[in-house]
Amino acid sequence: MGILIPRVIGPEAYGNFNYILSSYSFLFQILMFTSSTAYIYFLSSDRYKSEDINMFYLFFISTISLIVFIITIFSTCTQIGIQYFWNGLDNYYLLYFGFLYTILLNLYQRLIEFSDSTQQTITSEKLKLFSRLIIVLTILTFIIVDMFNIYFYFILSILNFILFFILFFKYISFSISKFNFKLFKAISNDFYIYLKPLILFSFISAIYSYLGKYVLQSSGGSIEQGYYNVASQLALIPVIFISSIMTIYMSEMTKKFQIDDIDGVKDIFLQNIFKIYAIHTFISLFMLVNAQEILIISVGKQFLDATQALQFLTIFSLLHTFGMLSGNLFFSSGRNKEYSIINSTTMSFGIIVFIYILFNFSLNATYLAIIMTLFYGIRVSIQLIININYLKIKKKLFFIELFLVTIIILTILILLSWLKFNLFINLLISFFILIIINFIFKDYMNIKSLKVLRK
Repeated sequence: MGILIPRVIGPEAYGNFNYILSSYSFLFQILMFTSSTAYIYFLSSDRYKSEDINMFYLFFISTISLIVFIITIFSTCTQIGIQYFWNGLDNYYLLYFGFLYTILLNLYQRLIEFSDSTQQTITSEKLKLFSRLIIVLTILTFIIVDMFNIYFYFILSILNFILFFILFFKYISFSISKFNFKLFKAISNDFYIYLKPLILFSFISAIYSYLGKYVLQSSGGSIEQGYYNVASQLALIPVIFISSIMTIYMSEMTKKFQIDDIDGVKDIFLQNIFKIYAIHTFISLFMLVNAQEILIISVGKQFLDATQALQFLTIFSLLHTFGMLSGNLFFSSGRNKEYSIINSTTMSFGIIVFIYILFNFSLNATYLAIIMTLFYGIRVSIQLIININYLKIKKKLFFIELFLVTIIILTILILLSWLKFNLFINLLISFFILIIINFIFKDYMNIKSLKVLRK
């Protein structure tokens, strides 16, 4: 999806598409706080029945969707809204398609979180894969008959979301209780208590995440927006794979904390972080070393100016291994306030930087990638060190092991790039060498313990 769409519609249209989605995502993020985290937490904690939590949360996100719709009407019907919020983008069809797409995407993400939190991940992933396969085949068909454009993408995506919802409610055990005001009030109060330390963080996070895109659109325009977003789309591919795993880890850690099993949490953290990191490092550093060739093969020469942005964003992507697992450790242990302070402080400095750039400089895709990677790296490093201390892990050995894994994989990838192999041959050789290293050292990828191999 991240390859087909930008390749066909080009940098400018792809930039407009992503700016619209970023704007709506900003509205949802700032209004929903980090309530999705609370949703996962309460589904995992067994404090309420899942159908009661679903009743509350669906009412909540429906209310937020209504507010976003009202903002959409106001911002698209006034010159102030078009000029200052949409940065002069006045294509009403795209703006309203973007609204509907984001509404359905938000519901889609919440349903995936539900299945991950209730041990129905395998079924939901099969449904997700099937629906994704259908839309890819449909898009390919429209491309072949030369009818594909950004409007058709919105329409096909909306229809595909509906297909997924039909399949989800048919095959996933998902139920909603009848509205009960007393129960609704109790759940609402518990959500508020859980989220209270995160309210300031979620507000700052929403502004920080969006402001970079806003400044980029304002100074660099839709083309630079397109470069940045295609680089981000490619760089964050590994994060898509590990996001569901992280939700499962949070659920497991939450259960361990409820019985005060800190050693069990420590085992989950240590047993999984290096396995995830080894695989993530291989994918991200392969992109870093071969960024230019990957862009040419995937989205075409029209996106070559995104090369440096992609290289920096691969590091940004790799840091998510620590950011996501550390964040889940904070949430599952109830240290929300500490997490909020760390991230709010760092992102506040980032907001100041973006505001300064907005009024004094211009921003392109590469500089935005550098800023995002730098500030995320600072946040993640602080979180990781605090969590290592919290779990009483030996820091020296931990970081030596991380360093060795990184250096070994990077060295192999650089050496192979010097040999000027075809990209696919390079990938194949790199993968086999990684497998060999996996067996020689600590089985980071957990291959030795796979049931398939044992049989």
